[in-house]
Amino acid sequence: MQRAVMGGVLLGILGGILGSFLILRRLSLFGDTVGHSAMLGVVLAALLELPTTWTLVGFTVAFGLGVIYLID
Repeated sequence: MQRAVMGGVLLGILGGILGSFLILRRLSLFGDTVGHSAMLGVVLAALLELPTTWTLVGFTVAFGLGVIYLID
């Protein structure tokens, strides 16, 4: 339970910092985009019978970097 509380507190702090950064860079919908791509990564992992966690992380990072490349 202590780890869950500590994880929640750290996630809240980091989410606030990242949220402020995204608002300042005018990327307020970036989190929504990455969230939807994460769902697509989980579905692809299930269809291809790959490890879900690593596929999710890899697909989300690749999609996020692709969106940043397109914005720039």
